[in-house]
Amino acid sequence: MERQSGTDIAMIPIDRIHVNPYQPRRRITSQELHQLAESIQHHGMLQPIVVCPIERGYQLIAGERRYRAARLAGLVRVPAIVRSADAEDSAVLALVENLHRQSLSYWDEAEGFLRLYTEFHLTQSQIAEQMGISQSAVANKLRILHLDSDLRRMIQEAGLSERHARILLTVPSASERRELVKLMIEENWTIRQAEAWIKARTEERTVTRRLPKTVVKDFRIVYNAFKKTLNAVEHTGMAVEMTHTEEPHYWEIRVRIPKNQEG
Repeated sequence: MERQSGTDIAMIPIDRIHVNPYQPRRRITSQELHQLAESIQHHGMLQPIVVCPIERGYQLIAGERRYRAARLAGLVRVPAIVRSADAEDSAVLALVENLHRQSLSYWDEAEGFLRLYTEFHLTQSQIAEQMGISQSAVANKLRILHLDSDLRRMIQEAGLSERHARILLTVPSASERRELVKLMIEENWTIRQAEAWIKARTEERTVTRRLPKTVVKDFRIVYNAFKKTLNAVEHTGMAVEMTHTEEPHYWEIRVRIPKNQEG
């Protein structure tokens, strides 16, 4: 390993560097790599990668895109900052690096946070502290992973925003979530339009739940009023009959009063 004078950057053989297994998953297109490789061939590798020493060489902590482009460009050695890091540090540093240096998708961020939570048992507060964000932001990222895999695929392929993904979590029904995501994609809905749709559906469900109870209650008031009046008529000695039936769209009350028979 050769160190450049006056700096803390080491020139490391590229074939001794191994990719970090805790690198946040993301898509690196072939076009991006070729463009960066071409730039490296012309101008050199302007920004070092970050590695940590392991038994068989070095493990990449940050800078996978630059590392892969350097290999493509045919570099034998690459500039690197060498620092000690255990598996947990390596995972955290890889996430931090990518969050600060690249446009990491919110799905990749969420997956990275989940690995820190499940594999390294970091709490949401600890993840937030490591990443320099709020705990609520971490919680929101983790929540979107509760969406069904087919919905996540549709959201990713359509390029919908994180807010579009989060708003689906406010819809209780799986079938309505699928209906909403299709509308957001096909109609190119904004968050406000999606919120209006959810509000309308919520009000519709509320009315549907309350309507039968309200109708029954109102009918009883009317029925009791009729019955009270007919009871007063019965006290005069007149025989009165009252029956009621329930139809799909209305209640029907029938009153039978016999005609006076002349002797």
